[in-house]
Formats: sequence, C-alpha cells, structure tokens
Amino acid sequence: MSHRAAHRLDKIPKFTVWQEFTPLAVKHKAVNLGQGFPSFNPEPFVLQHASAAIHDVNPLAHQYARGLGHLELVSCLQRKYAVQLGRSSPIAAVAPTATADGSGSGLQNDEVLILNGTTQALSCACQAFISDGDEVVMFEPFFDLYINDIEMCGGKPIIGTLQPPTATMTTTTSGTTTTTRASEWRVDFDALERRMTPRTKMILLNTPQNVPGKVWSLDELQCIADIARRRDLLVIADEVYDHLLFDGAEHVSIASLPGMWERTITVASAGKTLTVTGWKVGWAIAPKELILPMSQVFANQAFSVATPLQVAVARSLTEASTNGYFDRLLATYNRRREKLCTMLSNVGLPPVIPQGAFFALADISNIRPEAYVTEKATAEGVARDWQFCRWLTTEIGVTAIPVTAFCTESSRPMFDRYVRFAFCKTDEAIEEAGRILAEKLPPHRRH
Repeated sequence: MSHRAAHRLDKIPKFTVWQEFTPLAVKHKAVNLGQGFPSFNPEPFVLQHASAAIHDVNPLAHQYARGLGHLELVSCLQRKYAVQLGRSSPIAAVAPTATADGSGSGLQNDEVLILNGTTQALSCACQAFISDGDEVVMFEPFFDLYINDIEMCGGKPIIGTLQPPTATMTTTTSGTTTTTRASEWRVDFDALERRMTPRTKMILLNTPQNVPGKVWSLDELQCIADIARRRDLLVIADEVYDHLLFDGAEHVSIASLPGMWERTITVASAGKTLTVTGWKVGWAIAPKELILPMSQVFANQAFSVATPLQVAVARSLTEASTNGYFDRLLATYNRRREKLCTMLSNVGLPPVIPQGAFFALADISNIRPEAYVTEKATAEGVARDWQFCRWLTTEIGVTAIPVTAFCTESSRPMFDRYVRFAFCKTDEAIEEAGRILAEKLPPHRRH
C-alpha cells in the first residue's frame, strides 16, 4: 500500500544537514564541532532547580501546566522583557512576582506564551500568520528551519542576502592569514525593499544571527523597523542568542524600537542561555492580539510544556540574574571563541570572527579543491563546502557544517567557500580538533 505525503512537504528536504553530519561524525569517531549543542553540563544550580522541581511532592507539579505557560515562568519572563522591550520602568520590572492577571508588571500574562523551544515558537508563528501566497522577508545565511516553516504554510520567501566583505584574506610571511568579522556582512535594504510586493506580510529576523554570528546594529534594526512600519509588516525576531555577545556588541530587541511592539513577536528559549538544549523550553513575547493566534495553533499541537522544566527554568533564570552566571557564561564562551578562531587561523582556515552566538565560519579557499572535490559529487549537484565537510569528517576526523545548508541554491557560489564550526564544546574538544587539523590538513596553497 502506498500513500503520497501531503503536497506541503514537496519543497521540504527529506533529510536535513543534521541527519547527515551528526551520524557521520559518530560513525567516523570525528571530533564534532558541527551541530550547535553544548558538550558540557549546565551549572550545578540549574541542575539543582531541575531536581527540586522533579521531586516536588505537590501532585499538581507533575500535571499539565497552564496552556499559555506556568505562571512562575511567565512572571520571570515578564520581569526580563519588561526591561528588555521597554515595557515598564526597571523598578516595576523587578517585582518578585506578578499577580494572577499580570498586573504590577509591564507585560500581561496573555502577552507571554511558553512553547517547546524556539523551534515550535517559530512554527506556531508561521502557521498562525502566513497564508498561501504570503511573502516573508528573511536574511541569508539563515537557520535552515526558517524557509521550511514558511513554505509548509504556503508562503514565499523573499531573501535579503548578507554580503560578505569582498576581501577575506591575505597571506603573510608566516603563511597565516588575516581574519574578517561578522559585523562586516551587510544587506542592501533599498534593493530588498524594491523586491517586496503587496503580498509581503512578514519579516523574519535573527539577532544575534546564527550564521555568520552577526549582531544587527541599531542602525540596521532601524532600517528594518522603518520598512515594517511603512509597509505594515509583522516581524518575528528570533533572539535565542541574546545573552551571547562579544567585543562590546550590544543586543537590541527590535520590539523595543518606536512603533514596533505592536507588530513584533519576540521568540527565545532557555536552551542556549542555560546550556539545556534538550529541555526544549521556549517562549514568545508579543501583544495579546499576536499571542492568541499562536496559542490557538499551540493548543492543537502540544497544549503545554513540561511543567517541572518550566519551573526549573524560571528559578534558574531568576537565580542567574543575581549570581553572576551571565558574566561567567560570556567569559567561558569568549575564551572558547578565541581558542577556536586562533586554531582555525593557524591551520589555514581563516575565520569570520563572530559578534554573537557560538559559531564561527571558516573560509576553506586555502585548501586545494583536489583534496576533497570529486567529479561524481559535483555532477550530482553537491556543493563544494558540503563535499569539504564530508571529507573533513571521514578523512580528517573533524566535523563542521556546510554553509550552503543555510542559503538558497542561487546563492551557493557566494557561500560555498565557508563552513561553520561550533565552539559550544569543551576546551579539550576544540584543542583536539586543532591538533588533528594541524596534523592532517594538506598544505594550503598560497595566493
């Protein structure tokens, strides 16, 4: 018996980049600097809060949570986002709890929705607001799920391409190469707006942006906000890395800009912030008129998120705000960022220094293509960076992710010179990867 899958899956890849490279790394025992999950434990206080929530003897602590979210977590997020989005004074925002209806806080209870990670938050937002033929502006390189969410809803992406700097490397007398920075990647907003039509409904923004690790500046966010207001567009702001910023970069939520609160859905999660990606506790912050349609979708998907984990996240975030956790988190990631970028530069893979998140791109142009490119794979349409990552995993013993997994096919020639490495890994893993690459990468060519 054979049944055809729904037509909405026609454009969705049958196998994702994660389904290929994570198992490939396991099979070849490669050092996996590919998929973005931390390879170290959360801090002890986070685990203690989880243990306490699991062992709570109150029977209700282990049953369905309130559909919009457990009030303890909702209250915690009200305090955070009242300040971050400019919804109330800091004095009001640090109140220990909100009342049952959300009064006493700058955000109401129906302006917060707890979901199973940012992945579900994005899916629910797209399903709630995208109809067949609606156009959604997004910026590439993008997290691969974005375009899938849009197309499964019948939407059409309009791509704003971040342009890498024209000169990415030079050769020095020592053979090492210079670096570029994610802040140097730019988008042409005027050209992007000229491609919009009356069907354009939404802008999907990621800051800090997963690839290339760009933190959108206030001026850039203002350009996006101006377009959104001028064209009456909705904005989904994926801010999952809002606590991971380097080199003095500052995170600005676009919902905090004038005229943007009423048209913005801000989504984030605890996974990256608390090093608990497997807990899958995320949220959406928006006016109730935007939360209600999302909650309608969510109620028919999962109804609620694991109650003990919501409680553990709430208490962990509350303690983290006073125990110096965020400073420690940033210092740890900054050290690993510098370790990874130095290692990549030393082995002839010039990095793009990220401003935010926990990934760094590397330029593979120094590596002779004959080492990894095959006629067969090229004839099958496999991009150069994808072939490089397969070779790097199977022959060298280190796993990275091809950047063409995060762009449209027409942009492959621009991005197939880059691969993505994660530094949300132990120091030992980064150091071992560096040792292997230094030992096994073929001598890089000079320009």
